[in-house]
Amino acid sequence: MATKVKPRDVTPLIAWWRNFLIGKKYQTCLRFKDDIAPRDPPLPSLPPGVTHKLAGNYYYTRDGRRDAHPNAVAYSENAKHIVSGETQTKDKKPLPTPGDVFKWD
Repeated sequence: MATKVKPRDVTPLIAWWRNFLIGKKYQTCLRFKDDIAPRDPPLPSLPPGVTHKLAGNYYYTRDGRRDAHPNAVAYSENAKHIVSGETQTKDKKPLPTPGDVFKWD
């Protein structure tokens, strides 16, 4: 039976000197493949979609880009507005302007 090869480490003399200077046994923080438990992600459970049955389902019918449409117009300036029957006779004041402009030259 083959012995397990120790992953990257220093020689025993340097390891002893390192442990002496640290004051405790050195614990490596490196993660090696043999020391880590496998972490397989759970398989996805997706609901069936447009492409779950591919027989007779041509590419152009399952292309997601073809499902995109232009945005719907929510407001238009030229659209007819509901009139309340009242006429607006209020005087419109001009918009306020910033202070005097400083002339550099």
